[in-house]
Amino acid sequence: MDKTSNYNLNQWSKDDRVLMEDFNADNAKLDAAIDQVDGRVDGLAESKADKTAVTALQGRMTAAEAKAGARLIQRGTPLGAESGVYTVSFAGVDWSQWKTIYLLLTIKANTSNISIGRNSVQHQAKAYPGKKLLIFYPFFDGDTSAVGVNPVADIGENFVSLGGAYKSAELVLHTYNNEKLLPGTTYEFWGER
Repeated sequence: MDKTSNYNLNQWSKDDRVLMEDFNADNAKLDAAIDQVDGRVDGLAESKADKTAVTALQGRMTAAEAKAGARLIQRGTPLGAESGVYTVSFAGVDWSQWKTIYLLLTIKANTSNISIGRNSVQHQAKAYPGKKLLIFYPFFDGDTSAVGVNPVADIGENFVSLGGAYKSAELVLHTYNNEKLLPGTTYEFWGER
C-alpha cells in the first residue's frame, strides 16, 4: 500500500486489502490537520479583530484629545542651581500646530526684583515669585511676531513683546542686584488646536 506525501494517508491499489483500522487512522490524521487549520484561521480572525479594535480606539483617543482642550507640549528643564538668569526657549515648539499656546512659568526666587523680557537688557515687565501665565496666539503660524498676553496682569504689564517670530523667540527671566532665581524655577508650554 502506498502513502500520500503530506499526511501519510493510505492509498490503496486494486490488490491491497482494505482494513477498517487504516480508514480510522486516516480519519484521525485528517481531523487533526483540519483542527490545526481552524486554529490558524481563528487566530488570523482574532488578529484582524484586534487590529480593528486598536484602530477604533486610536480614533476615539484622537477625538477625545481634540475635545479635551489644552495639551502639554513641552516641559522646561528646571533651574538646578541659583542663578540671576533663566531662559525659556520657544524653539522646541512647533507653532504651526497650535492656535493658542499657554506658557506657565513657575518662578522661585528670594526677591521680587525679577524682570521678564527678550534678554537681560530689554526689560518688558516685572514678575513676582509664583505661577505666572502668558498666552500666545500664533494661530498655526510660527513666523508671526511673538507677543504674549498676561490675562491677569500679575507681571506688571498686560503683554510681553519678544521682538521676533515665535519659532525663534526666547523669554528671559533675570534678577537685579545679585539676587537670585532659585532651583525649581521652570516652565511648561501648553497648546490648544
